[in-house]
Amino acid sequence: MLAALCAALLVQAPTASGPPPPDRATPDRATPDRATPDRATLDRTTLDRTTLAARIEQAAEPDPTRPFWGALLVVWRGETVFERGFGPADLAGRPVDAHTLFDVGSVSKQFTAAAVLRLVREGRLALDDTLGEHFESAPAPQRAITVEQLLCHRSGLRQTAETDEKAAAFDESSLSWERHLLTRPLAHEPGKLFAYCNYNYLLLALLVERCSGRSFEAYVRASVLEPAGMASARFVGECDGDTSAQALRRHRYRRPGPPPRACQWAWGPGYRGATGLLCSLDGLRAWHAALATDAVLDSSERALVFVAPERRYAFGWYAVAGEHGRVWHTHDGRTDGFRSSLSRCAGENALVVVLTNEATAANLIDQRIRGALPAPDAAQPGEP
Repeated sequence: MLAALCAALLVQAPTASGPPPPDRATPDRATPDRATPDRATLDRTTLDRTTLAARIEQAAEPDPTRPFWGALLVVWRGETVFERGFGPADLAGRPVDAHTLFDVGSVSKQFTAAAVLRLVREGRLALDDTLGEHFESAPAPQRAITVEQLLCHRSGLRQTAETDEKAAAFDESSLSWERHLLTRPLAHEPGKLFAYCNYNYLLLALLVERCSGRSFEAYVRASVLEPAGMASARFVGECDGDTSAQALRRHRYRRPGPPPRACQWAWGPGYRGATGLLCSLDGLRAWHAALATDAVLDSSERALVFVAPERRYAFGWYAVAGEHGRVWHTHDGRTDGFRSSLSRCAGENALVVVLTNEATAANLIDQRIRGALPAPDAAQPGEP
């Protein structure tokens, strides 16, 4: 029945849901203070934009027999050049649009990292602080792990089946989780090697709570989400109020009954800090804009976050060298029901967001879209 609904209700937003609200720019709308171009310029501008949109759509849907289901956003040189929702967000047929909330999985880590940097700015934490300074029960050699090593996945912690299975016990106390995480075996000496591990960010969430004196969710909301203009963002488990703007957990959902809303999932210390933030295209566009200003992080803090590709990973972002010498900072997320990918290139004021609740490799779509963007010497969208 759901597959039939998908075929029947495949939509393209915002067209299908009417024009965007007045405070959202529309790529094809001329600004009032711009001189009206002549016909030749107008034709070339429209062609450039249309060609780029077609290339992006082809990157998202290379196989017409397997249509994309979710939401896409591409900002290029500060301009939204592609924004579209594909398919219904729920069983009632509500179309996906720029306001639909998706669980972004591990993309959440960059917001945890930003909260840690805000605590550093406030003098409540330091990047070279060790776990031993904040957790008296931490054993050696875990006591030597620093906050910066947790942020960069260089703590020596390694993923274990024991903790992965334990994550299902989302109602376990923070103290119990603290003891469990602090005694995880190390795969190597802290600081020696990069090894991606969720436990680093679970520990950072515990540090945020301990150093701020507030719940993790409350501190992240006040120090990161609200200053970034992400009013609609929320965490898994926050199901109070209207949840109709949330997509359903479809991808790999195998439980009896209809799939739940994004917020309706396990939540607790086994997830907090590493995953679990619900975001929309509008919210992530606001996040991208905020990261170009001092709204959340100042210039010295952003320099720590957006490192060169040689560093590989720092503070919630991978750094990769892309085509045409561009440096992209990127992260993807995978969780029960959702996949996501977010990439930004500060040098081009560019952003690529892929949100889906279908069995789609969001990070591969992201890479194809980045590859479809104009070369430095190509005509840019909107330029004659």
